[in-house]
Amino acid sequence: QMLYDKASSHTAEADNNAPKLAVVFPGIGYGPDKPLLYYAARLARNQGYQILNVSYGSLPENVKGDRAKMEQAFELALKHTEQFLQNVDWHSYGSILFISKSLGTIISSAYASRHDLTVKSILFTPLADTFSFSLAGSIAFHGTADPWAETEIIHKKSRFSRHRAAPKKVFFLP
Repeated sequence: QMLYDKASSHTAEADNNAPKLAVVFPGIGYGPDKPLLYYAARLARNQGYQILNVSYGSLPENVKGDRAKMEQAFELALKHTEQFLQNVDWHSYGSILFISKSLGTIISSAYASRHDLTVKSILFTPLADTFSFSLAGSIAFHGTADPWAETEIIHKKSRFSRHRAAPKKVFFLP
């Protein structure tokens, strides 16, 4: 409950009576039915959030370690996300929470930036490119054993984000 409270407290300008929306951005091979996303969404639902699970459609295979395929996966996932969320009236919500994992952390951050959205975010195992976006109002959890993200790079980028708002807190967990 304390984690949820930190990540989802209303902003000062939010309408506390307006509906709340949580959007789940999966990772590659890590969908909304997997434990981190499932239980985070369940907590959000218990706190009155409507839940939307983004689907990216088909993405390239064997992406890990291949920068070109990773960029292709990002572009495709962002395109599908744009289509999936195109009819959401963001201004009708008093609180918006993005819950994301791995590739989803880049997609959610890029989407929020592209649409100038004020959101709170829970970032599970963010990838290095996630830190190129403003992450104000976010909390991140990085697993040091995660083969998709290099801990040293994540640590540096999370601490030395000169031009972007960094997450409120980044937790490094074994």
